[in-house]
Amino acid sequence: MTIHTTDIPNESFNHYKHVLHVDNEFALIEINKDNISDLSKFNYPYKAEAFTLCIVLKGWVKGKINSIEYNAIAPCVISIYPNQILQHDSNSEDFYIICIAFTKNFASNIASYSKNEILLLRFPRQDNISHHLSQETLTALLDYCAYIKKIIADTDNPFRIKSIQHLTVALFYSTV
Repeated sequence: MTIHTTDIPNESFNHYKHVLHVDNEFALIEINKDNISDLSKFNYPYKAEAFTLCIVLKGWVKGKINSIEYNAIAPCVISIYPNQILQHDSNSEDFYIICIAFTKNFASNIASYSKNEILLLRFPRQDNISHHLSQETLTALLDYCAYIKKIIADTDNPFRIKSIQHLTVALFYSTV
């Protein structure tokens, strides 16, 4: 079995229209039936180097994380940790997912905002691959993604990554 390493986000995503990223630290990735072929390199096992929350908004997706099969049905979130071995197997035709991906450095920076708490403990546990989302949490995640898009689009703002870090801290404190 060949295992490839990918660090999401990275500069190789610049040519994908569905990936927005800042400073190679944070990315928002939208995947649906129209662009799933762009990510065909993920159809074989690869090693993740980013923390990733994949929000399944429509349809279903099947795959493996550390050789454990999963079937995620909307609305749910799939949590992915660095060093996990991932593989996309199949998805429904109406599949639509938004992935929030950030590097270990980004995670370390947001954890430093909290003196007595380890914020990333709020990140869904590794032994549960997918988690059903309540309507309230789904709405909060979609609002977060919409605001992140606005921050990323404001390329004149030198504080985009800091803004995203603070917004992510707020998200973890309130919902995840």
